[in-house]
Amino acid sequence: MKKIVASLFVVTALLGSQAHAWLGVPYADTANVSKGDTSVSGGVSIESDVNLYGLRAQYGFMEGVSVFGGIGMVDFDRMDAEPYFLLGGKYVLPVQLPFDAALRMSFGFARFSDKGSHSWVHGSSSWKTDTDLMTINAALLASKPLSETFSLYGAVGISYQQTKFKGSSTAQFRGVERQESYSDSNSDTDPAVALGGTYSVTDNISVYVEATHIDRTFFSIGGTFKF
Repeated sequence: MKKIVASLFVVTALLGSQAHAWLGVPYADTANVSKGDTSVSGGVSIESDVNLYGLRAQYGFMEGVSVFGGIGMVDFDRMDAEPYFLLGGKYVLPVQLPFDAALRMSFGFARFSDKGSHSWVHGSSSWKTDTDLMTINAALLASKPLSETFSLYGAVGISYQQTKFKGSSTAQFRGVERQESYSDSNSDTDPAVALGGTYSVTDNISVYVEATHIDRTFFSIGGTFKF
């Protein structure tokens, strides 16, 4: 029974301390969009305890407004990799500034599951846990081209996370069975800041590097193809 409780605690601790609202990482984008702009980007975001791998498609359905969706994998060092999903949009601010500015919002979702069993001389135990993670990221995105091929961008905003946890266990000892269930939820809000750059290799292909801090720091690298 102690092993069951320990397993539930480890999952809750991992997601409570590490799974902050970073499912929108990286921003990997500049603050401009034209009607009909279509692009696909992919890359990896690296942190000491968790890595993100993802693909994202973006479409400018009107001048100054785009929508995007993404799918990827969240890979904890001490847990199996699980998929995540992302939806969002970008609105270019109609103001005259020495740089481009836009509002960006994204919604992310991921589910983490774990199960296991243990047996000993007089009995056995099994457990299963499910954790749902929902995040909302809202930021002011700014960018400025420094040359024909290189643009610098940055973002400042907030990230909100809601975590819902459910667990169940069954233990048998000397023919006596005992079942337990557990559920909990929590939420958190963190500031989000990012700084990155994009370099156009060709008219259609560009690469990006980015550093993002949302409770902890991620370093991201990837590329974008524009149709």
